[in-house]
Amino acid sequence: MSRLRSAIKPIASTLILVCIALFFWKAFSHNWAEIRAHHFELNYPLLVLSVVAIAASYVPATYGWHVAVNSLSPVNKVTFAQSFATVNTSGLTRYVPGKVWNLALQMYWLTQLGISKPLVVYVNLINLFVGIVTEVILGLGYLLLSSDKIPLSTSLSLLAALLVLDACVIVFQSQIFNLLGALFNRVLKRELPRWDVPKKLMWHLHVIQFASCFAFGIGAYLLSLGLGYALSFRDALLIMASLLLSEVGGILAVLSPGGLGVREGIMYAMLAGASTAALALILPLAVRAVTMVVDVLLGLIGLKLLRRFVK
Repeated sequence: MSRLRSAIKPIASTLILVCIALFFWKAFSHNWAEIRAHHFELNYPLLVLSVVAIAASYVPATYGWHVAVNSLSPVNKVTFAQSFATVNTSGLTRYVPGKVWNLALQMYWLTQLGISKPLVVYVNLINLFVGIVTEVILGLGYLLLSSDKIPLSTSLSLLAALLVLDACVIVFQSQIFNLLGALFNRVLKRELPRWDVPKKLMWHLHVIQFASCFAFGIGAYLLSLGLGYALSFRDALLIMASLLLSEVGGILAVLSPGGLGVREGIMYAMLAGASTAALALILPLAVRAVTMVVDVLLGLIGLKLLRRFVK
């Protein structure tokens, strides 16, 4: 039975990726005439700026992780260079099947600095939650101003419900995270100590993650301009909304390494009909290419820094 379970996940992941690849192949075939008709006048300065903006979005996210570790660690502290190395080097594993490799590497490296493994788990859970919430809030806000596909009342209701839920989590976060920790202990039969996460830290992380999401969205907008697509204000907001909401879908897609294919599919679905078919097809793939380049560049920088404190 254990062998069957271990085989099901990679087979399912492969089938999902194959289906998505076939979908995009058919979409490209159907819209090839329009894609060829578009005159790609690449604006290289804007393309470079898009890479810089997307890379810059990783810095606040890394800083949020750094702040959380040092706020919750009772004794040992880490420098920002150590945090940058840990987060971005472990991020190189995001395309490896399974969502826990980066967490395992962080535990391995940070124990050498005196940071406990349970603390690493808590820090990643908190930052993951705040990151998803801020992406959805900002993405829905952009969507409200850019698309008529979802009724205004529905979007406002979802946004209001999410804001209320987020506020409740911040107020009652200790009880919620301790409940999740107890569930984790019961299911995995591990003992996670309890932490009281300060409300000030949660608000701080929200501000940091909003800055990261904003820079990420700007990067996608600059990428569109760099590819030669003139965009209206509403189109620009829709692109940023599709990027942020599809990123959440990619994070939650546990069977797809790095959200590969899932993020592109959600972006295409959101952009199709609201923009040209060429842009709806090309932009998701271009964003994936840029983010992979940024992942590798920052990962290599992090790897160089990592050698200074990991023996």
